Amino acid sequence: MIRAGLFVGILVCLLRCSHGQSLPTVWDEQERSQYPSPRDDFAACGRSNYSWVCDPNRQFTTEQVDELNAILDEIHMSQCPCGVRCPTASTTDNGFIVILAIVESYIYHGGEEPFERWFREEKQTDARCGEDAIVFYDFAIKRMTVSTGLRAFQTLTDDIIETIRAPFDSKLTSQNRDENFEGLKGFFGVANTVYRGTYTPPGLKVWAHMLIAAGASLAFIFLASMLFCTCTSCKTFWGEKPQPVLKEVQEEEDLGKSAGRVPFYHIMPSGVKGDDGDSLIDPDMSGESAITPAVPADDFAMMSKVGAGRKGRRV
Repeated sequence: MIRAGLFVGILVCLLRCSHGQSLPTVWDEQERSQYPSPRDDFAACGRSNYSWVCDPNRQFTTEQVDELNAILDEIHMSQCPCGVRCPTASTTDNGFIVILAIVESYIYHGGEEPFERWFREEKQTDARCGEDAIVFYDFAIKRMTVSTGLRAFQTLTDDIIETIRAPFDSKLTSQNRDENFEGLKGFFGVANTVYRGTYTPPGLKVWAHMLIAAGASLAFIFLASMLFCTCTSCKTFWGEKPQPVLKEVQEEEDLGKSAGRVPFYHIMPSGVKGDDGDSLIDPDMSGESAITPAVPADDFAMMSKVGAGRKGRRV
């Protein structure tokens, strides 16, 4: 009889231990420091492997959590936003980090910071440059709040969060759990497009995108034309002499013609007869040879060229 009782006691103990290992650790809503992280203690979050969703109180089914986790995993597959801090080997699975923390209820104590901010600062350890965001959903009050790191906030701003959450507010605040799930799923689906750069704001139609693209193209063409014209009119910048305008060419031609009509006697040396056969020697000299300064050969040649004009006539 004693042996039978001992056997039953051992069997009950084994069953209790086995059952205790299969059940997740349910955190105390009075003490948030006990709330697990799906990256470090996934079993306590109700997950079988590392996850982006923590649902320790089993508010959603396993299939629903799997769907939410798949969207968050796709967000993490985006391009790494951390610049030089990104891994050099691969950036296909080092994108933005979004974690969903679900609670059945939580009682705030006086002076406590919001749960989502506390979780991001104390529990989330995967971020490199503030590319993380924590989404907190409280079933007791049907409320979703978000805390973003500095880099994530530059992409998912408060205004964008409010914009993409608005269409799902009715489902997020519903008393039906399935609708709560649909609301979260819809929100994360749009957030995924924001993080990937394919988000289209509501009300901005396709024609608006085409108009914006056309305006940008025209602006580019205008700026390029202005730059081309500026560079063309300033050829000296490129070491080229600008071509003279028509007015300058005409002035040079007129100057050449007027230079060619200079009377030959204005530059003729003293003692040389002109076209009329008269001696150009002053008659008052009484036949005496006029004493005039000698003209250098170079000056004479130069004056001869001026007398010939600018038509190319050689003297």
